[in-house]
Amino acid sequence: MEQAFSGEKVIKKEERKSEKYQTGFFSTSYAGNWGSKIRENQPDQLHYAIMARIGHVSRRIDSYINTGYKVDQSLALNLENSFDELAQLYLEISKEGSGKYLEPLKEDGHYSYEPMKALDEKLEEIHDLIIKAEEPFFTEREGKFLVDPNAKLNEAKYQDYSEGEKKDLHEQGTTMLQSAVSKIKDLKNILESRASLV
Repeated sequence: MEQAFSGEKVIKKEERKSEKYQTGFFSTSYAGNWGSKIRENQPDQLHYAIMARIGHVSRRIDSYINTGYKVDQSLALNLENSFDELAQLYLEISKEGSGKYLEPLKEDGHYSYEPMKALDEKLEEIHDLIIKAEEPFFTEREGKFLVDPNAKLNEAKYQDYSEGEKKDLHEQGTTMLQSAVSKIKDLKNILESRASLV
């Protein structure tokens, strides 16, 4: 933790929790390397896909913290903290390696990737909610819409959203982020209890 002195005030700057997921296996070099194709065609690569997904989700969560979006900051920080706890738990469990909870040995002696597939599907639901929530917040911030989407550029006309419409957009985004927090906590509980993911 860094401390900077400004007159008599002490300003403490702490590393944001999401910053630790911006390098290495979490970095953008793996961006997009996740989803159903990996689950079905390269299940042995799911760990790397999940790491990439963690990196991408953490960057998207960043977009809700101290930005132009009118996201309740207690909700945004709860989202960041909850996701950080889930990511750290995944990293801890993944160290157990093959043959354990996430990749158990089957009777035929091969590893089962079904728990990893189920975990990735649950992460995908969280990922989608966090990404899709940005649209209503963005629209709320812009505050207006194109009246005729087919109009020529020089004839384009915009109309302001009403306060009620902005409120509805805000509630849509908030509901999606709240749902993401709930799903994160549910998944964390499953992993902590070592309950079946399948």
